[in-house]
Amino acid sequence: MARDIDLTKPLSERDREYLLARGREQQVFNNDAQFTNDPEARARALYIPGTAIDKAEGVLDTPPADAAPDGETEDNYETWTHDKLQEEIRSRNATYEEEFQMPVSGTKAELVARLREDDESDEDSE
Repeated sequence: MARDIDLTKPLSERDREYLLARGREQQVFNNDAQFTNDPEARARALYIPGTAIDKAEGVLDTPPADAAPDGETEDNYETWTHDKLQEEIRSRNATYEEEFQMPVSGTKAELVARLREDDESDEDSE
């Protein structure tokens, strides 16, 4: 069942959770940027390639100057598409024993969380 969410005013926590659970982070980021003075929230809304609304009014066509070039990893997984996140997990899984492999399915938010957790475990082992 679809839900009617008014993106022309600040999101309630319930609406925010609903959108995030469905991989619609860009809409949450854009709403945060519109209704906050937080520079980090505004930066998240500026450029997310490959999303359905990355060409929306007010969204840049090019990445910010400080964005990581292609091929470099950066802990900015929210900017990645769902397919790219799955590809990264598959790539990492190829180097892990089966019992340590991460699930490849799930929402975008779940995939981002898995990659971040994996990054943290790599940092701890160094």
